[in-house]
Amino acid sequence: MTETITIRLPEKLQQELETVVKREKTSKSEIIRDAVSRYLAVKRFSLKQKVC
Repeated sequence: MTETITIRLPEKLQQELETVVKREKTSKSEIIRDAVSRYLAVKRFSLKQKVC
């Protein structure tokens, strides 16, 4: 199941995102999904390290 989420980005981040979208011929959604996925993976890893 997917859910629509609205986010606000500072202008500089919006511009950088648009640059990457054009360069990689992908969507903003795909880049943001990838970024969130990577962020959560790092958080899961660091939490595991603290538990061990």
